[in-house]
Amino acid sequence: MSHAVGQSEHVEPNLTPMLDLVLQILMFFIATTSLSAEQVNVDITLPPAQFAKPLAANNQEYLYLNINYNQETNTHEVRTLGKEPMTKKPEIDIWLQRQYEDLARYAKDGKVDVTVVIRADRNANYSEVYNLMKSCQEVGFRKLAVRALIGG
Repeated sequence: MSHAVGQSEHVEPNLTPMLDLVLQILMFFIATTSLSAEQVNVDITLPPAQFAKPLAANNQEYLYLNINYNQETNTHEVRTLGKEPMTKKPEIDIWLQRQYEDLARYAKDGKVDVTVVIRADRNANYSEVYNLMKSCQEVGFRKLAVRALIGG
């Protein structure tokens, strides 16, 4: 390849492979990002607590359950990501059983290592929180956490 002296050739890099790689990395991060922020219902006013500790920042998986008190209908609703509000115990039990079975199917050794985080509105009855915790234990969940605000 001989070039004439004083003659320059303008070469442009091929950006297609680089853009392809960038888009693949972007799709990877979108697919693997935890959606825990979307599982938390901001309409809930958490009750105050004297002592509360934040969730550990580790690789633990969480299943968020939000208990809302609906003042208009005087009922308690259990809400979670991608699901219509549930008000009846059999409906909640069936949903929890399906969640547990799905998690067990994809877990290592069939052991479900997920912490169920219950976020109850400060106007929710304690009996509703207790019943939800009991339902979680009945289907097989062993790690439970209840969220509250520190102080008052």
